Amino acid sequence: LADPGIEVLQTQSRAAAHGLAEPMQVEVDLQEEKNLEPLMQMVNSQYCDVQREGLAVLGRISESNGNATLLLRSGAMTEIVRHLQSENIDCQIGATQIVANVSKANASARDAALAQSIRPIINAMGMTVTDIVAVAELQRQSCIALAALANTFAHEIFEQGGANALSQHQQSSNEVLAREAQTAMSAINGQ
Repeated sequence: LADPGIEVLQTQSRAAAHGLAEPMQVEVDLQEEKNLEPLMQMVNSQYCDVQREGLAVLGRISESNGNATLLLRSGAMTEIVRHLQSENIDCQIGATQIVANVSKANASARDAALAQSIRPIINAMGMTVTDIVAVAELQRQSCIALAALANTFAHEIFEQGGANALSQHQQSSNEVLAREAQTAMSAINGQ
C-alpha cells in the first residue's frame, strides 16, 4: 500500500517540473512593533545581503495596509528611507517599493520620512545606465513611488524636479517604464 502523502508530493513535484509554479501569497500581519523588530534588525545589519533580505521581506508585507501603517507609526520608515541611497541597488529597490506601499496605504500622511524619500527617488530616476535590469527595475519602482507620494507631496515632487525626471522616462524604449512614468506624471499633475 502506497502512502497517499507521498503520492501527492510526487504529483506536485511532477507538476512543478512541467511548468511554472504559482506564486504563493502569504498574508502576514505584524500587528505590533515588537513583531517588526527582527526585520528592522535585518535592515540595520552591517551585512548587505541581510539588509537586502530584510528590505525584500518588508517590501512584500508592506503591501498590507495594516503593516504599512505600522511601518509609518513605528518610525521604521526613517531607517528604510536611508537605504534609498544604499550602494546596493537591490536595497534601493526594496526601500523604494516600501515607500510606495506605505504611501499608498497612508495617502494623507505628511510623514517626514516620506518627504525625505522624494530627493533620493528622483535621483534614482536620473541613472543613465538603462540597459541593466536592476537599474530599470529601480527606475520603475521610483515611478510607482512618485505616483503614490503624489497624493500628499505633488508640490514637493514638482519643486524637486520630479516632473522633469519623469518626462524623460515617458519616451523610454522600455514600454513598462514609460507607462509607469506616465502614470506618475498624471498623478503629479492631477493634484
